[in-house]
Amino acid sequence: MPIKIAVEGLDEVILDLSDQAQQLNKMIWGATFREIRDLTPIRTGRARRGWQAVPNPVGVRGDRQIINTVPYVQYLEKGHSKQAPNGFIRQGINRGIDIGERTFLQYQISKLRKSK
Repeated sequence: MPIKIAVEGLDEVILDLSDQAQQLNKMIWGATFREIRDLTPIRTGRARRGWQAVPNPVGVRGDRQIINTVPYVQYLEKGHSKQAPNGFIRQGINRGIDIGERTFLQYQISKLRKSK
């Protein structure tokens, strides 16, 4: 004999998880952008000002990308600056992810505390 189980409210849970995933994504993207920008070696400021968060072209996975069109930024990343001899982009990405995750968790905890 088959067993039937009805689960109510699952659609709302899925929508809430989707919203939370979008919030986490935004927090990580924002923090990563700021960290990369702030870690960029600065002499004239051109490389630091060159960072942009732009939408991805259609068909590219993900919703946006962080770019810098300053021609020498690749050399800065390869360590051609005494300010960042080991590069800075990977470090900025790692810091941005950490900061974004912590911010998201703190936000979720504060929401839980307010709901009590």
